[in-house]
Amino acid sequence: MKKSWEVNVNGKVHNVEFYIRKFKYFISIDGNETMLKSRNKFVNLIDYEFNIEGTVCNLTLLGKDTRLAVNGIYLDTNEPYKPFDKVPAWVNILCIISVFGGAIMSGVISVLVAVFMIQVYFRLALEKKFGAVIGAFIGCTAFQVALMFFLVFLRLKSVSAV
Repeated sequence: MKKSWEVNVNGKVHNVEFYIRKFKYFISIDGNETMLKSRNKFVNLIDYEFNIEGTVCNLTLLGKDTRLAVNGIYLDTNEPYKPFDKVPAWVNILCIISVFGGAIMSGVISVLVAVFMIQVYFRLALEKKFGAVIGAFIGCTAFQVALMFFLVFLRLKSVSAV
């Protein structure tokens, strides 16, 4: 994955690139490469601030969504930059429960659902919508339990047909 931007500062165009190489994250500013590190073990979460000739820039990454803000404005949407605050520890616990609970209940399909939902949990937590995080967790868990019962029903139906 590679994403690049051209940032115009005082009439001079600067090249900013973000890319992944060998499962590590890098930013290159006019050819100067810096390795970045995710702030979370469950989801890609990077908020990197740098300066180009006195202009404050912020590269943010949440999951696969990479954005660049210059002077507090995202280039792609013209929305104001919102720094990533620290995600509460209980959101990480919900992630663990979703993945391992899904694996125990109904296997690969539930794990894939949980992996998708982890990004939803973090996106909502960063927006400080903690009630929505709980609601998303309950919805994910309900889906995993329903899937488990459906798979058990199919298994019992196939056994009784024999």
